[in-house]
Amino acid sequence: MDAAQVSVRNPFAFRECLEVALEVTWPDVAQEQADALRTLLRAIPCKVAAAQLPMGPCERQALLACGAHFRRSRTWYWLRSDLSEAWTDMEHQLQRNL
Repeated sequence: MDAAQVSVRNPFAFRECLEVALEVTWPDVAQEQADALRTLLRAIPCKVAAAQLPMGPCERQALLACGAHFRRSRTWYWLRSDLSEAWTDMEHQLQRNL
């Protein structure tokens, strides 16, 4: 699957959550995946209004792998609800489009 547009309802919340997820999971994800997620992080706009985010297969796989580790962490359970909802929404979109 080539790069496709993924809808992000709250880019700011998703961006914050991705920053936390990278900090928590960097020892668990492959270096290539972490690099792909850092690149994705730079592409996410710092705004609250909904946006479309281009995401290729590499970023999609990296995000799902990161999420698998992130959901097993204690940090996930302490995360604000708006951040966890943004992450969960993104995972659902990615799993539907695989």
